[in-house]
Amino acid sequence: MKIIQVQCVQCGETHKIVDKAEDWEIYQKGEILIQYVFPYLSSDQRELLISRVCGSCFDKMFQEEDYMSILEKCVGLYKESVRLRMEEN
Repeated sequence: MKIIQVQCVQCGETHKIVDKAEDWEIYQKGEILIQYVFPYLSSDQRELLISRVCGSCFDKMFQEEDYMSILEKCVGLYKESVRLRMEEN
């Protein structure tokens, strides 16, 4: 098992996610969708790994917004998570 610590980019809270070490290696390659690599994680945990936004912040961000606003934020979060991942490697 591997413990991954992820800090939410919105609230700054650090969350711990326990996964299988070999699954983390598979996910890092970027060849398989996250829901297939980590079916045992909640959707909030998977979103945290993708966008670095925790579930409660995600819900606050997308509360009562139109589809285009949500899409624009998701694209921005994705780009930021890719940038952060590149810095880690």
